[in-house]
Amino acid sequence: PWSAMGSAALKMPLLDVDYAMSAPGENTQVTNTALVAGSFTLTIAHYSIQFEESYLATITKPEGGYDVKLLAQELVNRTHLTMTDIVAALFPSFTTAVSDTGVDLTVDHIYDTMFNLHSALVPGPYYCVLYPQQMNDFVASLRGETGAVQWRQATDEMLKLRGPGYQGEWGNVQFWSSDSVNSANGGADSSGAMFGAGAIAYTEADPSALLQFIPAEARVAGSKVFAEFSQVADYGKTRLNAHYFPAASIAENARGVEIITDR
Repeated sequence: PWSAMGSAALKMPLLDVDYAMSAPGENTQVTNTALVAGSFTLTIAHYSIQFEESYLATITKPEGGYDVKLLAQELVNRTHLTMTDIVAALFPSFTTAVSDTGVDLTVDHIYDTMFNLHSALVPGPYYCVLYPQQMNDFVASLRGETGAVQWRQATDEMLKLRGPGYQGEWGNVQFWSSDSVNSANGGADSSGAMFGAGAIAYTEADPSALLQFIPAEARVAGSKVFAEFSQVADYGKTRLNAHYFPAASIAENARGVEIITDR
């Protein structure tokens, strides 16, 4: 969680606690084990979007149609789109990559990625985010696979819990498809990723300090986004501005692997 500390940057400590005890022997002094510590920084930024609705559109809209107030609520409900863009932009920052430029993603690429995470002692389950074409290529490759490991297609209940981009599970890996995944190699490839828990950290600053300046009808309870309306009388419009203050960062680089295959 974000807390205001006079800076847009929040430095978070990391401490490696994966140590086993030793048996020094009877009447033997125990020696100190030096702790391995690190840190990462989350720096919030201001994200915003603006829409306008003409007075004519307001007057003539059909019953149940969109208006700027309903649009404000929808924007709040879809902040995950902005956060997905931010997180996907981090994938090229993973040091380890499974790269096969210009080649369709296959089951072998996914196995290679999993092996890299296993070698780095990253515990499962894993989470894989792919560009839609990468996802299509992977599922097409799965059709030729046999054996005990089966693809578990997303159900309606899973989609409610994990969001519309969730595709399914295979080999203790949960798969998401998103067009937020960046291109690589001049647009020829896509830069997806697979990672374990703790690879990426995020935060959302609380905009409550600004609410004193915003009309009550513009506030959305419990949200990290706020919306404000203004009238543009010269042009006969109602203007909506929505604001969001998130941040995301690679927390532990070894916990993630970039996947570069044909776009």
